Amino acid sequence: MSVAKIDKSSVTRQGGRPELIIDGEKVAPLWYALSDIPAAKAWKDCSQRAIKNFAACGLDVVCVDTNLHECWTENGCDPSPLYKDISAVLQANPHAKVVTRLHINPPYWWLRQNPKEQIVFVGQRETDGQTNYVELERTDSGTYGDRTIARAKVVPTEIRASMASEKFLHDCGEMIKLLCRQVKLHPLGAALIGVQPAYGHCGEWHYWGTYNGSCEADYSEPMQKLFRKIVKERYQTETELQRFYGADATFENVTLASPKERENYREGEMLTPEKHTQVIDSMRTYSCAAAEAICYLCKCIKQENKDLLAGSFYGYFFSAESAFAAHGEVQKLFADENVDFLAGPCSYQFNKETGTANMLRYLPESCRLNGKLFIVEMDQGYRGWNGITQKPYVCESEEEYATLLKRNIMENILLGHGAWYYDHRLPTVSIYEKEEYWNMPERLATIAEIQKICQRLLYKETKKTTDVLLVFDSERLYYQRKPTGTFELLQAIFKSGAGVDRIYLSDIEKCDISRYKCVLFVDCFVLDRKTYTYIQHAVLSGGRTVVFMERFAVMVEGETNESRFAEYIGALRADKYAEYEKENCRICIMPERIENRAFYHDLFKRAGAHIYTNNGEVVVADNEMVMVHCKDIPHTTLHLPCGNIELENGKYNTAVYNIYTGKKLF
Repeated sequence: MSVAKIDKSSVTRQGGRPELIIDGEKVAPLWYALSDIPAAKAWKDCSQRAIKNFAACGLDVVCVDTNLHECWTENGCDPSPLYKDISAVLQANPHAKVVTRLHINPPYWWLRQNPKEQIVFVGQRETDGQTNYVELERTDSGTYGDRTIARAKVVPTEIRASMASEKFLHDCGEMIKLLCRQVKLHPLGAALIGVQPAYGHCGEWHYWGTYNGSCEADYSEPMQKLFRKIVKERYQTETELQRFYGADATFENVTLASPKERENYREGEMLTPEKHTQVIDSMRTYSCAAAEAICYLCKCIKQENKDLLAGSFYGYFFSAESAFAAHGEVQKLFADENVDFLAGPCSYQFNKETGTANMLRYLPESCRLNGKLFIVEMDQGYRGWNGITQKPYVCESEEEYATLLKRNIMENILLGHGAWYYDHRLPTVSIYEKEEYWNMPERLATIAEIQKICQRLLYKETKKTTDVLLVFDSERLYYQRKPTGTFELLQAIFKSGAGVDRIYLSDIEKCDISRYKCVLFVDCFVLDRKTYTYIQHAVLSGGRTVVFMERFAVMVEGETNESRFAEYIGALRADKYAEYEKENCRICIMPERIENRAFYHDLFKRAGAHIYTNNGEVVVADNEMVMVHCKDIPHTTLHLPCGNIELENGKYNTAVYNIYTGKKLF
């Protein structure tokens, strides 16, 4: 089979946002992705139909799932599983460009040969009438079965390689290099444009063995070694180390916090550096293990073939149930030139329903500022997965489903990123059967319409038009479990009528703070003095409104001090919501989260932010465009800088307009 020659694939920032370049041309960052189940392999009839249909809609990038353990032999590398995937894609679309989601789980023979590189699990056991934590016996099932990522059928203590294992990463990296080298020399290799290393639960770098609470991980020698390395980098001298770990602590004898010491973290208590440094540093270590592993593997890919895209699932901040599922230390990936893109699904909550905001797990503006393209999973079928309601959401009509498709895809396009249409396994359907939900004329027509719009926007330079900024801190992951109410807070804000950016606190000095009329600090209770000083002088100025939500900056430079807020901010903490008018800004103190749409509508309006709608419609506005999404709001007055537009919504509506011309994109 002959294939088109692809000279290079890359992500650049020429237009003020991450841009996907394939064979020298800008390409809309929209992919079609097959799932990992047996029924969704590229050579199956339903997959062949979908690849052809997406090609007809203008989408040539196809993502396949490949298992490295099937290629990893004791004598070298057998690339035939990847060749089979690529060949099947090209059979359906000879012009396709393939990204492989490469599950890097090592073969079982490697795990047996390297027992010290395996995760050590610890769990509670009854001994002499007392409950103690003990190292658990690991289980060797001998096979990954038909789904490498499956966790439901695998006991929590199944043998796994530690993410911190240098030997695992080295051997895995060498195998990836060999695979990339062989594929590059093969005729099919011209179609491969990217490799996405995947590991952990669901291949999303969530830590093994921690989902059902039956065990704790990872207490292996490699993870203990990484912990000591991180502690040494963090404290520099043993004198400083002993301030937090006690007089007997050395860089050689400190250990990961025990499960008993981590109990307060699991119960949701706010940790402090004075009392819980060992727990905090342990949580950080697990995040570092994942982030550093991804960076290393992307480096291996680029070393072997610099023209391949390299990226991974990472950057989840919202809707992550613990530090083991959340993605800390994302700044390591932001700073790594070998990482082109990040990826991830949206939340599995009420956002699956029409009329709500689509809850992105990542922070779009931080990714844009750091030049990383984020590809979001559009995995929402006509009949959805169970959310927090424990009840699948089912669309009433194809019209309703079209509004969801437009909402989920166009939000990311407006914010400067991309998405993939995922052929997910639907609820109650066997992994050996495939219930198709893309191969339908109505849905394909919507996909084609979206694709045309995105292609037209490729050469449009990004011009920021948001004027409300939400600031979150990734350090929160180590000091507090996921707080309640985040989803409700975001729903209220996205229905306020204003356009909103989301960034990490670590990126606040990278953004143009002068553009924002209102800045809200959420979960930002751990700061360094440099950032604190920047907020004091640069953010609390320009006549803007600044909201400090909950316990802002109670920990600075490793010290907890509740009174520091008044010293630096110039306003007292309050027991209830309060506002202070200062000479050059308004300070708002919010000791508890307010989750009321009308409150934020009024707050942003008084701050001088542009308000696009008034009735609780979901608004996404940026890059001189605004998207309005709603259900059961029959009429909307859309307030644009160029004038008002009256919208007749029907029962469901998703519409995108140019804010300066009033032209409707769709």
